[in-house]
Amino acid sequence: MKFKSFFYIFFIILVLSWSLHFVYLYLTPHYTPKVKPVDLKPLLSKPSFSSEDYQLIFEQTGLSQPIVDELRLSADFEEQLCKFQRNYLAEIKVYNIYMPPATLCQMVGSSPSNKVQAFTLAPYHNGYILFTDATHSFGLRHGHIGLVVDEIRGLTLEALSPGTVSCLQNIHKWEFYPTFKMLRLKDASPSLMEDISNYALAQLQGLPYNILSSKKQKIPYTTHCSLLVWQAFYPFGYDLDSTGGYFVLPQDIIYSPFLEVLQIYGLNPIED
Repeated sequence: MKFKSFFYIFFIILVLSWSLHFVYLYLTPHYTPKVKPVDLKPLLSKPSFSSEDYQLIFEQTGLSQPIVDELRLSADFEEQLCKFQRNYLAEIKVYNIYMPPATLCQMVGSSPSNKVQAFTLAPYHNGYILFTDATHSFGLRHGHIGLVVDEIRGLTLEALSPGTVSCLQNIHKWEFYPTFKMLRLKDASPSLMEDISNYALAQLQGLPYNILSSKKQKIPYTTHCSLLVWQAFYPFGYDLDSTGGYFVLPQDIIYSPFLEVLQIYGLNPIED
């Protein structure tokens, strides 16, 4: 009898905890930076930036130094940075899309018929990694991750969901997620990044999705979103799994010491 009562109490606590966490996921789909907007134009007109300048730009726009330096080469640099700032600091609305069998994906807007572009992608190149934590299943915010493989046509290679195969996607769909992070290998040459993206296109496209796929495959034959990215880099000597586990999750990759953050949106830059 005591065991039965204990089981009931444990079950009730478990259900309540899961319910509260599920509500938390609904209520916290996006992080809005808690900083006041500042006029960036006087800073952006300077001939060179200090480390403090780059830090302020990052806090106001979500753009790191490599992206800022690349954008400085464009004629409308100040205008672009101010647009990034407006999007980065703006409040947004979010709705949910059901993805069978048990996943919810959060998008910016009020409904599928009224979705809104939340931000603009920073300049991207082949081999760059894109991440969002906008997907969750059974109360777990696992996120989604993809790889830029054709910067000219704006295409990523992604493994999406059970019953599908890894395929090319329009990169601009990422601008409708409430959270986003762009990363790349530290100090990698453009030729290496091209080799990685070309390998992914040749060897990792069309693989059946299997959420239980592990890193132990000698020749990739199944995959899922985070494994696909891991599989793209591993043959070139980069183990992007920061935990070294049997399976690899999107968060395991974005915290890899081999990567640097280029752009962040809707995520806490300190905690996420």
